[in-house]
Amino acid sequence: MTPIDLIPFANYSKKLPSFYLHPNKEKHQSWNMKLFVSHIIDFYLSFGITLFLVNITSIQIESLLFNSKFSSPNEITSSIGFSFLIFPFLLFNYFFFSYFFNDGQTYGMHLTKMRIDQKSKSFNESLRWAAHSMTLCFSFGLSYLWQKSIWNKFRAHDYLYSDFMTYKESSPINLLEKIHEFENEKILEETDWKTAA
Repeated sequence: MTPIDLIPFANYSKKLPSFYLHPNKEKHQSWNMKLFVSHIIDFYLSFGITLFLVNITSIQIESLLFNSKFSSPNEITSSIGFSFLIFPFLLFNYFFFSYFFNDGQTYGMHLTKMRIDQKSKSFNESLRWAAHSMTLCFSFGLSYLWQKSIWNKFRAHDYLYSDFMTYKESSPINLLEKIHEFENEKILEETDWKTAA
């Protein structure tokens, strides 16, 4: 944070310009690397969740049928095929709900301290960003080459976290002074009513 000299503003009773009141947006050269790392984390996280869900459902189906024919190697290949069919749907939903409910940030972006600059709880923007993230994952990062202008809408620092976690200076309340102020206000109100009557 850059220090501000407030003396000229105080001497001439001028307001502070608005760019002093907003946090500085630092330009980082490592945004591209953070973008790819965050999407790799999100890709593997959603792939792991997909495999877990497919294995759980195959175990449930096997336990419902009580049949030993499902313990063959064909079951493993069919569950892997089913996971590849359901994976794009789960990946898209992961990105969409992360962007929608977390104000433009996935778990991978949380780890790399990035956030997409979008409106809060915007359905259309979350849908569009989820489609961009999904194409970036399935093209192994090649879609970044023709979508550079789209992927430049990042915040360099997580301002929501810093706003919530900033230290608020507080001073202890002197209860005796507050009681005396309250009693003085009560006495003034009573005398005002007497003079008005």
